Amino acid sequence: MNILKIFYSSVLLGGLYTPYTGFAQDKNQKPLSPIIVQPDGKLSYSADSLGNRVPDFSYAGYMAGEKPIPLAPVKVIVPLGRDDDATARIQLAIDYVASLPADKNGLRGAVLLQKGKYRILGQLRINASGIVLRGSGVNNTILIGEGTDRETLIRISGMNEKKLSPPINVLNAYVPVNAKNLSLKSIKDLKVGDEVVVHRPSTQKWIRVLGTETFGGGISALGWKPGERDLYFDRKIVSINANSITLDAPITTALDTTYGISTVASYLWPGRIQQVGIENLSCESTFDNNNPRDEAHRWMAITMENIQDAWVRQVNFKHFAGSAVDLLESSKRITVEDCKSLSPVSEIGGQRRYTFFTSGQQTLFQRCYAENGYHDFAVGFCAPGPNAFVQCQSDSPISFSGTIDSWASGVLFDVVSVDGNALHFGIVGKMGRAQVGVQPTVFSGNALLPALIVINHQRLTITHMHAGHNFLVMDTGKALMNKSSREASTMPNYQIV
Repeated sequence: MNILKIFYSSVLLGGLYTPYTGFAQDKNQKPLSPIIVQPDGKLSYSADSLGNRVPDFSYAGYMAGEKPIPLAPVKVIVPLGRDDDATARIQLAIDYVASLPADKNGLRGAVLLQKGKYRILGQLRINASGIVLRGSGVNNTILIGEGTDRETLIRISGMNEKKLSPPINVLNAYVPVNAKNLSLKSIKDLKVGDEVVVHRPSTQKWIRVLGTETFGGGISALGWKPGERDLYFDRKIVSINANSITLDAPITTALDTTYGISTVASYLWPGRIQQVGIENLSCESTFDNNNPRDEAHRWMAITMENIQDAWVRQVNFKHFAGSAVDLLESSKRITVEDCKSLSPVSEIGGQRRYTFFTSGQQTLFQRCYAENGYHDFAVGFCAPGPNAFVQCQSDSPISFSGTIDSWASGVLFDVVSVDGNALHFGIVGKMGRAQVGVQPTVFSGNALLPALIVINHQRLTITHMHAGHNFLVMDTGKALMNKSSREASTMPNYQIV
């Protein structure tokens, strides 16, 4: 079971919750603490007058935290062989397991690598469900990525062939944060078990309220445009009652007709893979030892896309220029745990050293360590959440951890130590960090974005909080608001709990 399923029923150290709405809060209602510790040590959560409450992050990770990561049976062992290129030898074993039938849990089996160093001059690819690539120990089995073309070492990818049905309008005038029930205009083409996309549009009215039409200098490419910040929640229908559906996981952004009509569309995606894992080994990249900022070598260690219910565990990474693990936007319910990234080699700038990075949803990073990264624990463009970083450590980072692109929704940083930098939620451009990339807008704590953040004797920076009723729960540390250091009790638009 996902550790979050247990953890969030017993203890919580701190957080930030920020629902924004066009609907007015009841000013006569005394605000309650969003989190209440009961006498038995368990937590209860209070909703505001609109129903918004701290979202349930226990749905992040493999199988939404309902099942433990399995141990796949070994089907083939790849010998170490001579000191030659092992790419084809390992790929042949992966392809063999891909040809086997899956068991009742969707597993085909594991490819076991022996102790020693495997030279990889090409790329290892997993394109089928139910395959696990396993080493004989995180310090014993080492995949060494060689070459100068920046090729990803291990690419895990299903097929991008999702087919959407016609969208159905959501009838609710307002659906609060953490809701799972939606009323629809019609359900005649829907059934229990259907996988659906809940689409929340980014309209001109919403952009204008946030003040993100321009970031100085008038209208330009940097300002947000309608349709460019839409959110897409990937969910499953678990029950239907009259014209109302219940989803398998909550949404992390309120759906508000004040800012446009949201929709639900079922889909078919036979090419999406699942039950895939990388475990118990190390990945390293060669590089030019005479150039400490060499970039003509492996960029990414592991990438995942068009996939759900997968994992990376007990894997160490060394010398990669880009990311140790990069979960693309088509990734869902992924767990990355007990991993280390050491001694990255690259220039210092945007798109480099984004060590543990997600643009997906329901992803969980726990007990991970990174050193000398740029954004060690980061959430990308319009990631719909919930996404969680738990018990992670960033040592001597060059820049902050947090959200590094526009409008990530539903982010948890819990017991995350960023030693030497900050957890940041705001507009990067206004902090003079243009090197992050061409899009300087970084949101993670404004309208319609709930997040939880633990501050363990370090900095939390939050910028561009235009509006909304926000909650900040802190155990220790100091918050910086709009670059000026202020005690949390003086931060505008926050209820300290």
